[in-house]
Amino acid sequence: KDGSVVDTQGHKIRHYEQVPEILKKLYEEGYELGVASRTSEIRGAFQLLNLFGWDKYFKYKEIYPGCKVTHFN
Repeated sequence: KDGSVVDTQGHKIRHYEQVPEILKKLYEEGYELGVASRTSEIRGAFQLLNLFGWDKYFKYKEIYPGCKVTHFN
């Protein structure tokens, strides 16, 4: 009800307080941002970006299971 993001067990998902402001500022200044994550919860990771409202800031999204080095090659 308060706009919080919670996981399937009802735990509130938190991020560093400054993250939304920093993402917005970088985006507005024309930086092209990317996000990389090694996770087996691919759908959940994309859903989290959407729920936090951060999806719009990332031009590049590499979210899948496997080696982290692969994300950057």
